Amino acid sequence: MRQKRMVAVLLVLAMAIFAFAACTPSAPAEAPSSGGTTTETPAAPPAEEGKTFKVGFSNASTGNPWRASMMDTIYHARDTYGDMLELVITDANDDVQKQLADCEDLLQQGIDALILSPAVSDALAPVVDMCNDKGIPIIVFDRIINNPNFTAYVATDNHEVSIPVAEKIMEVWPDGATIYYLSGIAGAGPDIERTEGIMQVWDGHPEYNIVGQTDAYWNEADGMTGAEDALQAHPKGTLDMLLCSDGNTSIGALRAVDAAGRFDDVRVVAFDAWRTDSLMNIKDERILPYTTMLGTYVGAVTVNTTMQILLGATITASDKYVRIPCPVITLDNVESFYDPNVAPTDYPWRPAYEMFMADNFYNQFTNPVK
Repeated sequence: MRQKRMVAVLLVLAMAIFAFAACTPSAPAEAPSSGGTTTETPAAPPAEEGKTFKVGFSNASTGNPWRASMMDTIYHARDTYGDMLELVITDANDDVQKQLADCEDLLQQGIDALILSPAVSDALAPVVDMCNDKGIPIIVFDRIINNPNFTAYVATDNHEVSIPVAEKIMEVWPDGATIYYLSGIAGAGPDIERTEGIMQVWDGHPEYNIVGQTDAYWNEADGMTGAEDALQAHPKGTLDMLLCSDGNTSIGALRAVDAAGRFDDVRVVAFDAWRTDSLMNIKDERILPYTTMLGTYVGAVTVNTTMQILLGATITASDKYVRIPCPVITLDNVESFYDPNVAPTDYPWRPAYEMFMADNFYNQFTNPVK
């Protein structure tokens, strides 16, 4: 058994507005110092007419459908700038040493800015100082980094991805529950924040008992294997749910539950379960019909944020955080997110992205360039 660690169709406007208000993320963790003093982060001067930009993008990985969809949104945003933007992309396959080498290589290529989606929060922190030393803006997205000296951070607060679901569990299981937690990747920012969110809600409530935890790496295969191990270790009548850190994991966990004949015994509950097949499972109540949405369009928003900075705009928020909303998806609104024309393993991201860009994006900048 793996090492255990305890610890859309267009969105309905009114619904999306309420979801945004409810899920506006808090500031990223006040990143502990990674060995350097806080410094002024570089801001690019306004662009001259006809100027082009070369931007490096160091990606942690494209190892699951969520990140593949995120890359689709990045290509979409890149293409809107045409010849104005050259985007140089590397993929570390969640290898920290490779990502460090990728960043060093990109910084030698004369880039105007670096976009970083860090594999883990601590080991990639020196990249921020590398960029500052060269006077190059660094835009971090999706995953937190433990160095506060970045130019911008673009994300949904992952605490808000898990907190509503943890609260819903208390409502559905008011007398407590035995829970096996299929988490993400140890040390990755989203995994840290989602787990912190759960613990925040259940602090002082020992009746919500996490009896085991396995890293499922946000993919179906590891989710299924982790669930199989959990079901074998906890026979019928001793386990209430498999709590999954994302929708990909929940697909694998549900397969394990079905294969074991324990659908009536163990419920599958998930955060961030909004790819098409997960939405179908919510509609059919195959998983608990209550989840959250970490928009894959964070990639596109990051490209747009980088271009705003290079064109001379500044982020209004003092914490340099470009905030992306976190809707809650239930039986009452799932049809607003579901799109039958989107493949089962893909994410219906375009309507939410278009609404965010129209209604919220430019409000987060001083002197935005439209």
